[in-house]
Amino acid sequence: MKQIRKLILTVILTFIIMLCQAQEQSGRLVPVCDSITKLKVYDFVTEFPIFPGGEVELLRYVNKNYIKADGDMQSTFQLSFVINRSGKIKGVRIFNKKKNEYTNEEKKMIKVFESMPLWKPGKYNGKRVNVLLTRRVSIRFQ
Repeated sequence: MKQIRKLILTVILTFIIMLCQAQEQSGRLVPVCDSITKLKVYDFVTEFPIFPGGEVELLRYVNKNYIKADGDMQSTFQLSFVINRSGKIKGVRIFNKKKNEYTNEEKKMIKVFESMPLWKPGKYNGKRVNVLLTRRVSIRFQ
């Protein structure tokens, strides 16, 4: 029984790897339509968008611009957003959550992301493209 499971798992993994390689070799990764921005976006690209100064500067920007609630606080936010061809951030939202379910803290974090400066846009096959990103940001105040 274990051998059959291993065989099935091996076949599935081989199929997935072959499919990914075929897509990459053909250069035919197809963008999907983002439901919020209505833009055609990629979630995998050859060059991902970069915040000016990189991830460390992104965290500094959030730390500087996020207004904390009174008292101790620890929160983790998982945000999804699009970096368009020009490097502008669009459609910031909390991953897997409806807008009417956002907490006040989540709304504040969204505003911080919406106020960000232009990013270096992502590229696919040498061309600037819209890229859908998801970032986890943890906040801890004492």
